[in-house]
Amino acid sequence: MSIRSFESFVRCVIIAALASAITPASLYGTGTRMENRAHITITRGQSPWAGMTESFAQEQANKRISAVAIDPAVFTPLPHLAAYAIGSDPLMGRSAATKRVVVSSAYFSDLERADATRIAAGATKRIGRALPAAISKLGPERLVLFLIEAQIIETYWHIEAKLRLVGEQKTAHAYTARFVGTHIYFTNERNEDPLDFAVSIDLKTGEMGISGSK
Repeated sequence: MSIRSFESFVRCVIIAALASAITPASLYGTGTRMENRAHITITRGQSPWAGMTESFAQEQANKRISAVAIDPAVFTPLPHLAAYAIGSDPLMGRSAATKRVVVSSAYFSDLERADATRIAAGATKRIGRALPAAISKLGPERLVLFLIEAQIIETYWHIEAKLRLVGEQKTAHAYTARFVGTHIYFTNERNEDPLDFAVSIDLKTGEMGISGSK
């Protein structure tokens, strides 16, 4: 699916909500299916790319994540993501020697990281595609959490982000979860900026992306 097609998908989610007399501001409702994970802290210390940001070129390369067969002799699984492994298959691995972070080609296409700290209200950013096995074995709720905890969705600049799940919407064709929170960074002083974004998954095609909320 192209970027334009993904943007059309997100617009369809919003139009469907409006057709049900739900305003965009309350699109995702108040009930959740992830209440036990409603509050999430994402830290720099858990970044899969720790030690891989010594140059601008490397930082730009880090935005793209190749999907490969994860060879444990080459790529080390991330301990904090162990709960998302499918059987003995890790979803993500890293190689300190080659300075690469990859995802499993059994479950994902190549991915592009999405920056939730800079996305404008109403804007969308495509991440890539989850393959059927990822959706069926993880479920869309846990898949969204994986994208956030694996920092494929970027939620902070320097230090950490604190997120709160404020609602979900699931149909036969799509799943969307909205998060609000703050992220901490430093200039000459400590700063704390708000976050407000939604993560959407097309359950038929596997297309994943984020959109800016307020």
